[in-house]
Amino acid sequence: KITIGYHEQRKQYFIKIVFASSLDPSDTKEVETVSAKLLQPFANWMLFCVAKKHDVQLNHSDLSTIKFRMVEFWNKEAAIKLSQDLLFNNNKGLFDLNIDSSQVQFTQLDFLKSKFIIRDSILKHKASFNHLLGSDMSTKVFSKNMKEDQLINLIYNFK
Repeated sequence: KITIGYHEQRKQYFIKIVFASSLDPSDTKEVETVSAKLLQPFANWMLFCVAKKHDVQLNHSDLSTIKFRMVEFWNKEAAIKLSQDLLFNNNKGLFDLNIDSSQVQFTQLDFLKSKFIIRDSILKHKASFNHLLGSDMSTKVFSKNMKEDQLINLIYNFK
């Protein structure tokens, strides 16, 4: 289970992962990594988490660097280390988190989605999310900013 968010009282961004033993699923360990600054690897964790909520797989020329930085960000402080093979599914060059979408949660989502660095990280991968606009939106003439705003609203609208 992954929870990503912002601790308002502590003024920290966090990623919390609950690890379960494959031998005994009731044997769990919760590990959290925090940052006082909103860094690009955190924004990419948000990208992968919102993509997972929509069952979207990502493909981008910078994805190998993005995945490396995400794992590096986590491993810098966490008691349980991750590898790319453990964290990501690879479906012929399309990547997503190796976790069920129902196990992805957010804290202070309204605050997080207002941050430019997170919005920019997601919009760099907007082609992966364009199907959320639907065919009626893609045929209408809107400015680039209006389409991006609509897409961002749809991306953060989880079912």
